[in-house]
This record gives sequence, structure tokens and C-alpha cells, in this order.
Amino acid sequence: MPSHEPTAPPRYAQVIRAGAPRPCGNRNRNRNRNREPEPGTRAGGPALAALLGAPRTALLLLLLPAEPLPTVEPARRLRVPTGAVSRHLRVLHATGLVTRARDGRRVLHRRSPLGERLARQGAV
Repeated sequence: MPSHEPTAPPRYAQVIRAGAPRPCGNRNRNRNRNREPEPGTRAGGPALAALLGAPRTALLLLLLPAEPLPTVEPARRLRVPTGAVSRHLRVLHATGLVTRARDGRRVLHRRSPLGERLARQGAV
């Protein structure tokens, strides 16, 4: 004989009422989109920005040859996600504009001599 007892919902089920907004995994996606970067980190020179794009130019100008930075520091200063900075650094490294060195678990990035020359000429 079938049981007519109410069954409990599955243990990890999420109950969503009709008409209620659905939870979205991308709720923080646009969090930093409208924020202004810190002063001194804006892209310099329209030619350099046209060549590399404004985000990569800002990142290249932020890195200094004498002061290597881990990936999270430019992300914090530019107020962009770390993943975006990591992708830009990968492209800049592949083109020879940035060098990188491992320091334990961190990867430190600095402007290469080629990146330094490009930054000086592009910022004029």
C-alpha cells in the first residue's frame, strides 16, 4: 500500500518562489566596472593606448623595472579582477614587454627594457 506521508524536499534543494529573482553566480561580475583607477595609473599617450589597449597600457605603466609586483598588487591598484590582470600580464610577457620571476608561491612582474622604452616613448 502506498504511503501518503508528505515527503521532505531533498536535503540540499533550493526553493525558489514563483516570480522571485533567481540567484546568479555572476552577481559580482560588474562590481568594479564603473570604478575609477587610482591616480597615476591612467594610460599615457594615445598611440600607446591604441597599440596595446587602455587596460594593458595602464598595467604596463604601473609596472616599474626596479620594483617587481605580484599579480594581486596591480589588480588592487587598478581596481580590476585578478584574473583580468593575469591575462593581460600573460600577453605582455609573450610580447616581451614584461618579465616575470617566481618568488616562492608568488610570480613577480616587472617592465622589461623593451617595455620601458615603449612606456617612455608612448607617455610623451
